[in-house]
Amino acid sequence: MANDKQDESYYHAFMSHRYVSRRGLLRGLFNASKTFSPELSNKTLTRQVGRPPQAINETDFLQQCIGCGKCLQACPYGLISINHNLAEINIDFCGCTTDNCLACTLVCPTGALNQQIKPDTALWPAIAQSCFGRHGNSCRLCVHACPQQALSFSAENWPIIDEVKCDGCGQCQIACIHGLLTLKPGLPQLTQI
Repeated sequence: MANDKQDESYYHAFMSHRYVSRRGLLRGLFNASKTFSPELSNKTLTRQVGRPPQAINETDFLQQCIGCGKCLQACPYGLISINHNLAEINIDFCGCTTDNCLACTLVCPTGALNQQIKPDTALWPAIAQSCFGRHGNSCRLCVHACPQQALSFSAENWPIIDEVKCDGCGQCQIACIHGLLTLKPGLPQLTQI
């Protein structure tokens, strides 16, 4: 009898939404007997890849992104790919214009990308110890390329990254002709506008 009640509540919830992904449908059908765990839904997760600029929190993103490929087709720079049915961003040859493009968000049918989220790819600059700018050289290509002015060097030549301003666009990595700046995945800011 209790199982019938759970099935009834699942189907009621299913019918009240406009859209349910295949993954969500199967997860609901196979996990109907499991209890809801608020610890899991509130936990901050991170992937080892970049995220499209306006991706929602990772727990919800994993459930809502269906890997449809619409964001991939909309990206004018070809930076988005689909891997294991999830969208990810790879900044190798061109930076993401997070400050004015966001074409991926406009075509997302599931809400995995949301216009209310501050653009952030969750990629953070990592500057190598052998960076010329760290050793008294006047090289500041990465600083000049940063559209958010999130990167600077101290008087002692230590790189400073303003985590509030940095949106992981990757312009700094593209500008570093020496290849001494890479982008490492981290936790997204997820600040609403």
